Parts: sequence; structure tokens; C-alpha cells
Amino acid sequence: MVTGRHRHASTLRRALPLAAALTLGFSATAVADISGTVTTPDGGPISSAKVELKDATGAVISTDFTDSLGKYEFPTTTVDNGPGPYTLAAEESDDCRDFRDTDRLRTAQTGPVNDGAIQDIQLDVRSICTTFFSSTLPRSTAFVDTENQKVVGAPGTFAYLSLNISSRAEGVAITLPDGTPIGGLVPNQTRVYRMFLPKGGYSGPFQVSYTVEGSVVSHTLGTIESKRVKRSPAFPGSFDLINIVDISGSMSGNDREKRRADAMDLVLRLSSTGDYVGAVGFDSKRRSIFKFQRITPSKVGRLARVARSRTINRGGTDYDVAFDYAYETLAAKGVNQKRPKAAIFLTDGGHNGTYENSHLKFSYNGTGRTWPVCVVQLGRSFQSGDVARLKRIARETGGIYVKAPNNAKLTDVYFQCRGTNAGDKTFGKKTWRVKKGQQRTLTRKLPKGLKQATFFAGWGAGTFSVNLIDPAGRTITPAKAKRMKAVSYRRGRTFAFYNVTRPKKGTWRLKITARKVKPGTTDTLSTTLTGARK
Repeated sequence: MVTGRHRHASTLRRALPLAAALTLGFSATAVADISGTVTTPDGGPISSAKVELKDATGAVISTDFTDSLGKYEFPTTTVDNGPGPYTLAAEESDDCRDFRDTDRLRTAQTGPVNDGAIQDIQLDVRSICTTFFSSTLPRSTAFVDTENQKVVGAPGTFAYLSLNISSRAEGVAITLPDGTPIGGLVPNQTRVYRMFLPKGGYSGPFQVSYTVEGSVVSHTLGTIESKRVKRSPAFPGSFDLINIVDISGSMSGNDREKRRADAMDLVLRLSSTGDYVGAVGFDSKRRSIFKFQRITPSKVGRLARVARSRTINRGGTDYDVAFDYAYETLAAKGVNQKRPKAAIFLTDGGHNGTYENSHLKFSYNGTGRTWPVCVVQLGRSFQSGDVARLKRIARETGGIYVKAPNNAKLTDVYFQCRGTNAGDKTFGKKTWRVKKGQQRTLTRKLPKGLKQATFFAGWGAGTFSVNLIDPAGRTITPAKAKRMKAVSYRRGRTFAFYNVTRPKKGTWRLKITARKVKPGTTDTLSTTLTGARK
């Protein structure tokens, strides 16, 4: 049963219409003397591939279909129009490609061949792909990268595969090159194979061996990349950040005020000149929010407005779509792969369907270091298995997992996510429930030698004024900050912060006053003080 984004290698094989093909120009005593094998790039035989023999004008003389060993043959010595030269054309559908891919039919054509030729043909058909099936078996914990014919994951994890081999294959074994077995057919399943990544870690090729029609076949399937993932060190300078934002239909209940857009606005305003930031949305499909680009002060307001207009609520929840799109963005041509990269992943619900572990692309990205994902769980409507998956995504990418019980906390947790990547140390944190007119102050001492400090305040739906008091007792208002070289003030709809370059040692105070709060209610006020050393 095919239920996912990739299909099984087909179990239906075309009949071999050789008798009909031989009626065009061959005598009853013709000899098969143009032959060969059709294989994948890894050398695996492709059964049921269509092969056409054409004359010098390109007209099809005869057609054959490869057998279980990928072999074809044409009797040609008595063809009425002479001994050649001929050309051969082969084709087969690649069932490991997305069923929506219009380029699933793979073709190849040879140069001139004559009688007696042995001509092997290679088709760009994938040897392995992800497989899905109705089963109570444990779900896979490794990722099958069908594009690059690679299986990646932590040592000891496993994946289910569909293999492009004959449906008549028997005794199928998946092994390392030295013969160490790492997988085979799953009991009570049809053409579903499971492979385990070596517990000690391994990077290199793996292969398959089997018997078909009395012949032993062995060839490479792809490569394995398996190693322990360590949390990436903090990024001391500028870095690339991708926002991965859930825009599914359930968000109409969990974030109808679009505070996700406020959180993206915060990320933009926290960015230094030189940082690159992008935002992608996902439901059951991918959606662009704003393009990945270098951030400058002049861009921030416009991008924040774009983020709000494109933050929607519709569709299902597909984590694979999300991570695929985000990875493609960070790995795109022209993006500097030497720059550190990270992501913030926000969702309010579990993945719909079978999860392919696409987040592992962020762990095994080819740069030698992980792209950590800060996983934000919005709300409390998660099953235990969904929570476990979110924690695993954070752990396996070297990131962190944080909870936002409601959307009023989103700017607070996004501040935490970005600060973790930047290596900021938290010197103080406080949350209050406040009414209109009430004032709260976060008071903390800062040590000597900090490169910068950020004084952050976030709230829900009210209106707040935010002032900063330095160790000398001087009050810094938003208006004064505009005239100061060492202090900057940024504000969004539900947050504000001061950034101080080389802050003085001593006691600092962040004073916040609730100017407007809905009558008869309270609002959540969160404050955080972070700093970074030189």
C-alpha cells in the first residue's frame, strides 16, 4: 500500500512481447546477437525496462523488455534492411521519485551499434527510496535521502526502504562492503526492507545481495552517514537563521492574533547588519513568507509587514514539507555554506501521517557541523508521542526544545531561541501578571567586560512603556536612546528591547509600565536580561 510522498518500486511487471517484436523483419532462424544489460548508476539490474532497436532513420525495428537480471536481446542478422548501424533507446519509470514529478520517466539512448554488439545501458533510476505501509511496527528514526541515495542518522537508528530490485529476488540481504549484515526483508511485509545504521558509527557505501532465477546478484545501493551529533557551539558573529512557521488551520484557534508574525518581527529587529534571515511557512504544503536575505535596518519594517500578511491559518501539518523547504533554502546555490546556520521551528500540533525524519538534513548537511533547530511547541494539545518527536528533533540537530503555553509567550521564547544561537548568557528573567497602571522592574547586576547586553520585555495585547536605568541612576527613554551611540531601542507590536554596547558594570533596571490593558483583565509581562562577552 503506497501512502506517502514516494512510491514503492512497482511489483507489476510488463509481459515480454518478444514474439510480436520479432515479426518485423526476422526469419524463424534468426540469432540473438545485439544484447546487453540495463542498470542503475550503482550497477543494479533494472527489470522490465523497455528497450527499442532503431534503424539509421530512427524508426523502431523491434522492442524488448529486460528480464529479472536486467538483460535484453535482439536477433538482427537477418533483418530485411541490412546489418545496421542501429541505435538503442531504453526507458523506465523511476518509482522512487515523487509521484507528482513529471520527470519520473528516465531515458537513455546509445550511439551506433552493429550486429554482434554487446551494449550495456545505464538509466538514472534510483536504487533506494522511502517506503510506507500500514503497520504497527515502530516508525523509522533515520532519514532516507532519495535525492542523494543516502541514509543518514545517529548510530543504531533504522530506516525502512523500498529497493529497486526484481520482484523475484530471494534471500535479500543488506550489508556493508565487508559483508556485515545490517538489514533485510521485514517479516510479514511485501517488499519492505529495514536497515540499521551501525552502532559504532559509519560513513561509506552499503550494498544488497540476492538470488534471482539461479543467479547471485550483488551491487551498491547508496551510502550511509552516521555519527553522534553534538550541540553546535554558539555563533560569535553574524549567522544565517531560517524561521519555520506553522500556518495550519489549527492556528486559527491557537494564534488568531498572528503573534507568530510578532515573533518573526522580533527576530528581524534583533538581527545585526550582516545576518541573513528568511521565513518559510508550512501546512500540508510549503509556503514562502519572506525570502532568505541579508538584513539591514531599512528592510526590517517592510519584511515585518510581509510576514504578517502571509501568516495564515489553513491546511494540515506536514513537518517533512517544512524541513525540506527550509533545508533547500539554506543549502541553495549562492548561500555561503561556511557561515553558521540555525532554525526556529514553531508548531501547534503533531505531524499528520508518517514522518520521514527530514530534520536530519540539518544534522548531516555536508558542512561538518550541525544546523541547530530551536523547537517551539505552542499550546498544550500534544500527544506524548508528538512531544517526544519534537524533543528528538531538537536533540538530533543539536538544538533546544522550548514550550510556549500560549501565543502571548511567543516573543519571549523566540528571544530565548535566538539568544541561545548567539551564545548570550541570561543574567535575569522575570514574568508577571499586570493590570492597567501597574509598574514592574527587572533589577540585575552586570559584570565587567561584556560586549553587549539586551534588556527585553514582551507582553500580550496591552500597551506598555519601557525605560532603562543605568548604574549611575540615569533614565534612558526611547527618545534618549536615539541620540546615544552605545544604546539602541527597538519596538514591535508586543515587545520592546534596549541593546547596550559595552555596558558598564553595576546594577541596571528595566522599568515597564502598563499603559493600556483590557478592563477587568491582566496581561502577561515577560522580561529577560542577556549579555555576551567579547
